[in-house]
Amino acid sequence: AHQGSVKCLTRIDANRFCSGGNDRYLYVWNNDGVQIGKIERQEEENLNCLLAISNNRIITGSNSSILLVYKTDSFKFSKLLAYHRESVRCLINLSYGTIVVWQTETLTPLKKLFYPDKFRSVEGRTYIYN
Repeated sequence: AHQGSVKCLTRIDANRFCSGGNDRYLYVWNNDGVQIGKIERQEEENLNCLLAISNNRIITGSNSSILLVYKTDSFKFSKLLAYHRESVRCLINLSYGTIVVWQTETLTPLKKLFYPDKFRSVEGRTYIYN
């Protein structure tokens, strides 16, 4: 178990969830609270957020500017994503909608990122958003 406070929790699937803290480890648990895996994080920065995505993957955001991807089936590091210039404080998985980037001084929108009108799931179903 963690050697300090738990900072983040995220549901992986219907039967598992993941916890993360500043002790450099991610723990995978079953719904009964039994630890079934341990992942050593690849950085020493404080953890800010976790996000479970498809294909048994977890993304971590921290005080560094990089995102790290880990596999929750093998409990191993998978990939480094280096697109940010500052620390990552929050991650969200959008099924639909729009992301608006705001200018903080004037509170005006700088850019709108639109989600597609149609989405095909991994099961092959097509969803249309109005």
